[in-house]
Amino acid sequence: MEIVTGALSTLLPKLAVLLTSQYNLQKKLRDDITFLKAELESMQPVLERVSEAPITDKQIMIWAREVRELSYDIEDSIDKFMVHIEDNPSAKPRGFGGFIHKSLKLLTTAKLRHTIASEITGIKELVYEVASRHERYKIDTASFVRPDNTTIDPRLMGIYERTSKLVGISGPQDKLKELVMEPEGTLNRHLKVVSVVGPGGLGKTTLANIMYQQLREQFECHAFVSVSLNPDLKKILCSILRQVTKNLYSSIEAWPVDEIIYNTRLHLEDKRYIIILDDIWDKSAWDLIKCALVDNNCGSRIITTSRVLDVAASCCSKVDGCIYKLKPLSHDDSKKLFYRRIFGSEDSCLLELKEMSEKILRKCGGVPLAINTIASLLASKPKHINEWYSVHNSIGSGLVKETSVENMRKILSMSYYSLPSNLKACLLYLSIFPEDYTISRDQLIRRWISEGFIPGEDVVTSYEHAENYFSELINRSLIEPEYVDSHGRVLDCHVHDMILDLITSLSYDENFVTALHGGQLSRLPRWISSSLLCIRTLDMKLNTLALEDLKNLGAIVCLLDLCLMVLNDETERLVVGVDRGEFQCLVRLSFVSNAMRIIFSKQAMPRLENLELALEFKRHATIRIDCWGSSVDEVERANAAIQRAVFLNPNHPKLDVIRHFYNDMVGDDEIISVHDDMNEIEEEILADKMGPWGGNGGVAWDIKVASCHLESVTICSGTIIDAISFSYRDGNGRQHTTQYWGGTGGSAYSIRLGATEFLREVSGTVRPFFSIPSAVTSLRSRKTTALLVSFGRSGAYLHALGVYVRPV
Repeated sequence: MEIVTGALSTLLPKLAVLLTSQYNLQKKLRDDITFLKAELESMQPVLERVSEAPITDKQIMIWAREVRELSYDIEDSIDKFMVHIEDNPSAKPRGFGGFIHKSLKLLTTAKLRHTIASEITGIKELVYEVASRHERYKIDTASFVRPDNTTIDPRLMGIYERTSKLVGISGPQDKLKELVMEPEGTLNRHLKVVSVVGPGGLGKTTLANIMYQQLREQFECHAFVSVSLNPDLKKILCSILRQVTKNLYSSIEAWPVDEIIYNTRLHLEDKRYIIILDDIWDKSAWDLIKCALVDNNCGSRIITTSRVLDVAASCCSKVDGCIYKLKPLSHDDSKKLFYRRIFGSEDSCLLELKEMSEKILRKCGGVPLAINTIASLLASKPKHINEWYSVHNSIGSGLVKETSVENMRKILSMSYYSLPSNLKACLLYLSIFPEDYTISRDQLIRRWISEGFIPGEDVVTSYEHAENYFSELINRSLIEPEYVDSHGRVLDCHVHDMILDLITSLSYDENFVTALHGGQLSRLPRWISSSLLCIRTLDMKLNTLALEDLKNLGAIVCLLDLCLMVLNDETERLVVGVDRGEFQCLVRLSFVSNAMRIIFSKQAMPRLENLELALEFKRHATIRIDCWGSSVDEVERANAAIQRAVFLNPNHPKLDVIRHFYNDMVGDDEIISVHDDMNEIEEEILADKMGPWGGNGGVAWDIKVASCHLESVTICSGTIIDAISFSYRDGNGRQHTTQYWGGTGGSAYSIRLGATEFLREVSGTVRPFFSIPSAVTSLRSRKTTALLVSFGRSGAYLHALGVYVRPV
């Protein structure tokens, strides 16, 4: 399987097999599969082009992801059909049993063909939609061209850093100078090539630039060019010619390549020159560039840098050359660089941060890019142990989004995008291993084969391919040898934490692997959706939970037990059960959160038997109980459990329990009415009645016991008045609290009146609201004849409102 094309590489051959006569498909199904095969074949090369470089256009990224996900869904359907339709003749019973088996087989096969035909029809519609989106948003292959070299390279700041500010550079500088420059009096004047090789971020470019600045005055001609991952070779050759001739020629960009090479060779024929070719990724680029660099017996020098060992070796072949393998910084130099960036010097580091600093440096592994990146991140944060601990734990997780970390990933990601498509999946698969994990070569190879990453007709061939893949990843400095046997074979390896961070981030973006770090996910992975047909139990810890994630969980048809812990505070309100098709089988729900706002709609989770909510309150808690269809006992037990939880909370928050539809509880299979005056004799309402104002929707409501003094009004509102409730005292001084008339939405706030205060005025607006002709959309009041309490009409919202008044 190739990550860049999803399941297309294995799916297309399966579709071709299905179209053969042995499966005897109906004409419509055959036509649909033929359409899918043709459409997917046209998408495959486009996906391959998308993978060649980072894509910044979000529309393209979404389209490519949809095509890959679609290919997985199609393959699942095709595999299910092919597994069930194929039969083993030797396993068939004979005689009457064989007749029964054959009859049942015909029935199940017919049903299966009908099922697969329905699925393929649905998938065909999705393919149509993806294809139309491709046209609708102008997503064409012109958008997938590799980025040009005008993009600013984030390594430039390191290249031009003052030498005095660089740490640990003197040793490699002296060694490279020794390799480049022959001792005085040496008779050898042939062209010499020195290739500096090492992983990304080690400082190869910086070292080459220092050497160039130091030595160029000793040569008649000199040039420094960056080749990069996707080179414009004509532009590079022009740059070399322009630098060595000091802009002698003009308009050379219009020249053909052979003329540029000829003039470069002509100018260098009798001159001593030094050329720096930085960041070479491919042998073919070197093969063309070297055509312009003549060996003239003048003692000329070429320095190349590369992350790929084979490319470095190619540069040194056929000439007098050598390879210099750049090593990571020593521990002392790592500390010096780290502390200088954060504190100015090691002596200024707080004592409590020393131990955590050592742990962070071990993760950086002596890579200057990683040390500078993490130090820059820490320098912008408070000098507190908890902040440093959090950064330490995030290294390798792929979750950090700060600019410095993103720039580091951008530099390192060039190693990923330079890989052949069949190696990308093998590299991303390494993100399943935890940091500092020793990976056995044989174990890794077997895993690659079992996952379908390795081509081959048999096990032996596949194993040989996988060994070559493993060697290529080491060759490209993407995995590091840990144990090498006496024959020079790498038997164990590990992944540097910075590479792990990169591939973890890429794996999440590609929806390839979701790794748990510290037992928690940043958010719900995209692959957790309705396609997980057999999932019964899910227990997850998430940083954030969005409404979209909740809908994906609700679409898992067989989910019985769901346990969610959400760590971060979120302002989004989660509504469960808006879609009646969600959580149809869920029996148990456990939900733990610090500050999530969660609402359960009517008839949400119809089979739920056990609900556990663990919410953290600090100052104020509002709990809404929808009493519709519940018994009095159930409501009272829920209320008691809430009151107890709040009482035990160490923050002792203020609690508001809002009971909606309190008059519509049930008992003994019938609806019962629970009024505010259940145990009271109705009293004559002596106050004047005004209104109601508003619409005729919903049902009418009113108080049963006359109000003498209004104590509080609680209003639930958002973009509309959702519900209203009153608390008042009658003529005998007894308190009454109405239910919440209206729906379950909105945020609650209260107006409280003292013993000598009266509500003098209420004003508001009545307007259409979606399908509702008239509803109360706003209310305003003034404490200053006194308003006693209200009556009106309500449904899901407050439709109309009237008031009782009496003179003061």
